Amino acid sequence: MIRAPRLMRGPEADNFQGVPVERRPEAEAAVVNGLLVLLLPLAVLVAGNSINLDDFDTSVTADVPGAPRVWTVIWILIRTSLVLFPFALLAGWRTWVYARRWCDQREAGWRAVAEAGACGLILALVYLARGIVTRPAEAPPYVIVYGGAALLVGVVVGVILRMTAILVLKVRKSAAA
Repeated sequence: MIRAPRLMRGPEADNFQGVPVERRPEAEAAVVNGLLVLLLPLAVLVAGNSINLDDFDTSVTADVPGAPRVWTVIWILIRTSLVLFPFALLAGWRTWVYARRWCDQREAGWRAVAEAGACGLILALVYLARGIVTRPAEAPPYVIVYGGAALLVGVVVGVILRMTAILVLKVRKSAAA
């Protein structure tokens, strides 16, 4: 018979089927940041879709309230989750790497912020690639504006993820003490 694992607290929680397991706080920071990258945009999307803009419209349309809109929102959430999932994995992996370095006091984590900015810039360049190739003379202003904005957003996201990881690591460190 297969039994579900039970949640343990205390000294027995550091054992997995009798084998001692070392708990590393960087794994917890990585999971938190990965979930943050995945779930926060989805929460914003749900909040934005819950605003009923039809109240401001003076036109008359015949639609059934409720169910069709819910299924549309669910479909949008699924598609958005598929797009965000690789970024959540990347954020979790890089958080784990930099959190480990931070715990070993080898690095402060600012390179991770630069990586997040570079990731935003690369996404903008991939999105603009077709226009850059087909109209290279007209591309520089778009690359500067959209690339710069994506770089800035990436840096802001990187700072938020860095602060979140450090918060998790400090809370975990103070809980272990």
